[in-house]
Amino acid sequence: SPELSRYRVVVCGHSLGAGCASLLGCLWISDPEMVVIRNRLQVFGYGTPAVLSRNLSKAVRSHITTVVMGDDLVPRLSLSSFQRLRDYALSSLSGAPVSAEAPQHHLYPPGRVIWVDDVVAHEHVEDTEAPLPIAMLDATSFTDIKPGPRLVSAHLPQHYAILGDLPLPPEFM
Repeated sequence: SPELSRYRVVVCGHSLGAGCASLLGCLWISDPEMVVIRNRLQVFGYGTPAVLSRNLSKAVRSHITTVVMGDDLVPRLSLSSFQRLRDYALSSLSGAPVSAEAPQHHLYPPGRVIWVDDVVAHEHVEDTEAPLPIAMLDATSFTDIKPGPRLVSAHLPQHYAILGDLPLPPEFM
């Protein structure tokens, strides 16, 4: 109806909810019966799992935004990232070289990806003169698990709450 055409449709989630929101967005974008909302649809995912192929991730950039906090593990999880981590661990333990065989099952975080340096973000909130710790990165930047002390804690919802305190420039909105 005409009065509904002035509203945007926003779907958002964190972690599994972000993956579901992204997949729902993909379904609505591709469904001819949903053309009425296609141009008004925006999906925001926080700590979104790698759920799309590279081509599909690029194709939905105008509708889906993924936010990754620091070294968050979940956006980097896929069969291929686990295979690479396993090969690296086995190679380190055995001293044998890492297998040259590339994993075939690549998945990526959906849409455009905003990466936030979680350590600097907390400094920026305390000191607004500090550089804004965000960057727009290609989804292919999140294909490897990066072992580190904040691997799991960076994924917690309260860690993403700092985003409400950052002045995001228009290009990130």
